[in-house]
Amino acid sequence: MNEITFRRVRKDELEKCLDILYEAFKDYSIYHIIIPNSEANHGKFNRALLSCQLADSMANGIVMVAEREGEIISVIQLHSPEYKETTVFQYLFLGAFTVFRYGGIRKSLSFINMVNQCYSTNVEYAKNNPNCWDLECLAVKKKYQGQGIGSQVIQECIIPYVKKEGELLIFKT
Repeated sequence: MNEITFRRVRKDELEKCLDILYEAFKDYSIYHIIIPNSEANHGKFNRALLSCQLADSMANGIVMVAEREGEIISVIQLHSPEYKETTVFQYLFLGAFTVFRYGGIRKSLSFINMVNQCYSTNVEYAKNNPNCWDLECLAVKKKYQGQGIGSQVIQECIIPYVKKEGELLIFKT
């Protein structure tokens, strides 16, 4: 097995990262609750959501990639203890208009509300433990899933990175 290396993402790689994120998460049930698969804009809505999340992590967090032989095989989004939750206004700047375009305002806001409720426990934990890093997202390229890449990324990249900072890590993926 070839060696995996980890590094910060470059801006010119964001579309590749978005492709990995979309393929990795397009079948997650949370993306089917608000807009069912049968609706024409389902895929575009999901991709727009993931694009906003990635843009937020690029602007306010840390986005890293795992590479093997020059190929990006995993995308990591981390939020440091200093991360502040993104406001609706900030999300608009990061591309939420596209989310609203494909999901409609009501369904898009319903999705955001649902996600906020899902993550509320982590948010509370982080408030009481201010040194927490948050693993916002870990995606492995579809053809590499089931090969232990995600575990390797956690063990060899994420945990050492957070430990170097002397902090705790919470998962919400």
